[in-house]
Amino acid sequence: MSRVVLVTGGAACLVFALCYWVVDIRGLRLGIKWLWILGLNPIVIWVLAVGLKTSLGAKGWVNGEGRWRSVWTILFESVSLPQTSPEMNSLLFAVLFSGLLYAAAHGLYSRKIVVRI
Repeated sequence: MSRVVLVTGGAACLVFALCYWVVDIRGLRLGIKWLWILGLNPIVIWVLAVGLKTSLGAKGWVNGEGRWRSVWTILFESVSLPQTSPEMNSLLFAVLFSGLLYAAAHGLYSRKIVVRI
């Protein structure tokens, strides 16, 4: 097993233990409502994310140059800013997509819908 995996796994466990201690043991809950909202329906959010990416990546059409373009690619290019780097454009698109998923989670939270398996 790689050392990187062990170090990263250990660091994740320490961060999780710190969060558990701060939130559950000490009872400090200021500023974590957004995490609570995302944590109520994580499977729904995951299925929505994968479903959107898969369906928007599969649907599309041929442009004027004869190249097939997926809806996902067209959305990414419409959000991209020409003066920024590809990495920043990717980050911008990821933040917007995460915001869309959070809006869905908040909608479920506001209607008191919790999906359990």
